[in-house]
Amino acid sequence: FPFLLTVTEIGYRALLPTKRNIGKLQIWFVVPYYLYIIYVSWASTRLSTFLCLLNRLHHWVRRNRFQCHLRPENETK
Repeated sequence: FPFLLTVTEIGYRALLPTKRNIGKLQIWFVVPYYLYIIYVSWASTRLSTFLCLLNRLHHWVRRNRFQCHLRPENETK
């Protein structure tokens, strides 16, 4: 996860100057990050199904948009 690590580094360095609230910030920063890692590791196993759903959704949206574009022309004819 090189991208995630760089994001966390940038975020952590942005939070470092406020050392008074570092305890609270660590909790608010680390917990979502680990939840995100768990979610990504879980989602990677479900990635194929997710992509399939996304593909279906994309086709459905395109089809509906196409119908919406055709409706006014059909009404005028």
